[in-house]
Amino acid sequence: MSFVAILLSYLIGSISFGYILGKVARGIDVRKHGSGNVGTTNILRTLGFLPALVVLILDIAKGVLPVLLGNWLTGSPTVAMLCGIFAVLGHNWPLYFGWKGGRGIATSLGVVLAFNPTAFIVLFLFGLTVIFIFRYVSLASVVGSAFFPLVLWVFRGSAHLEPERNVILLSILLSILAIGRHRENIERLLKGTERKIGERVKYQ
Repeated sequence: MSFVAILLSYLIGSISFGYILGKVARGIDVRKHGSGNVGTTNILRTLGFLPALVVLILDIAKGVLPVLLGNWLTGSPTVAMLCGIFAVLGHNWPLYFGWKGGRGIATSLGVVLAFNPTAFIVLFLFGLTVIFIFRYVSLASVVGSAFFPLVLWVFRGSAHLEPERNVILLSILLSILAIGRHRENIERLLKGTERKIGERVKYQ
């Protein structure tokens, strides 16, 4: 059942809501505009606030559902975390959309939410604070990802799923994956060329 849960999680993660909404709402491939990914930030730049909010909620749900599915099918928090990781892998490299997806932050937040709502709230508010002060979503994503395993460990007493030691170790892998997907953003941040939130993208 573990293999089935993990496979289903990857397939769920591969549903690119940002791509679908771009096609339905504007008839465009959002991967050819702005930053070129299907995540919330690029949807905000290309389509506006409401579509971005819809994508944010759906991408978070993509992280929650696989974790709950993995726990329901196996009863193992470790397998549940693996399901969350594979959902993020599906989001980043989607089977249905030519392996070109997003950076997985919203889906990773969904994984956090399924395990520990308190940790989710802390990370979400922390991210909003960084964005409000510096106006860089990527900076909030990178710093929040770095602190994710620590926050999950600190607030483990309020968890929905008991965070076994393996879960904490796997959360480090999820953190590394998220930071690695932002390597180009990190380079632009260091050079001072990273786009700030609120900058719109023009498209034909």
